[in-house]
Amino acid sequence: MEKQDGLSLLLVSCDSYMDIAKVFGASAMKYWPDCPYRKYLLTESGEGYGLDAPRFFDVILKAGRGKSWSDCLLYAMKEIPTRHVLVMLDDFILSAPVDGSKMDAAYRIACKKDAAIFKLSPRDFRGGGKEWDGGLSYSEVLKEEPYRVSVNPPAVWDSLFVESLLEGRSVSAWDFERQGTVWARDMHQTVWRLSEEPIFSFFDPTGDGAVARGRLVKGFRDFCESEGFLLETARADMTWKDGARKAIKGFIYRMNPALILRIQQWLFEMRNA
Repeated sequence: MEKQDGLSLLLVSCDSYMDIAKVFGASAMKYWPDCPYRKYLLTESGEGYGLDAPRFFDVILKAGRGKSWSDCLLYAMKEIPTRHVLVMLDDFILSAPVDGSKMDAAYRIACKKDAAIFKLSPRDFRGGGKEWDGGLSYSEVLKEEPYRVSVNPPAVWDSLFVESLLEGRSVSAWDFERQGTVWARDMHQTVWRLSEEPIFSFFDPTGDGAVARGRLVKGFRDFCESEGFLLETARADMTWKDGARKAIKGFIYRMNPALILRIQQWLFEMRNA
């Protein structure tokens, strides 16, 4: 497909997370009701997002069952007609109004830099090398940085870059970030991130969304009730053991993320040898 200029929004989800996608839709209708982009919801079959669901999305992309996470993402990128796509995850639930002027400025910067990815958060910002444009401060993510390719935080992606990165490869969401970072080192396009304030605010006390290993993060039920978001789910809440385990893993990662990435890459290669 020949790509058009412009930006689309893609919420990456799956059939088993339609309960959470509905909450995202409700949060977007509350905090970004004037979103000017065509909005896509990616899932396998669309089952579970019925007529009673928030009508935020314009199109439900049905990738089909039995495909890997990256197969579904690749399908979406080929279906969406615009060159650039704002990629968001279903369990990052909006908690404050979105400044559309900042989002537009970020999109223009992504185009100006011919960026493969423009991350809309200063997450893992290491300082130095700042540039300014449209009221936003941003910097390049260097090729040797761990998790340079990542779906967290939200970002503007060049859909042609994603197609080149994933064509002929089929991986999970976790291996996409780990291996994608390595695969992208041989590609010419650059990756950028905001270096100060993020574009979006989320219910996100752990930094990894409202769901962890299929369980609801502590406080999410209360958040939905206070915001007026209907949460219809059979999911259990995280236990204190789940939270402790998650905190320990996060601490280990922050000690040396580059080493962790190298170990994960080695394990991936051993599994696929």
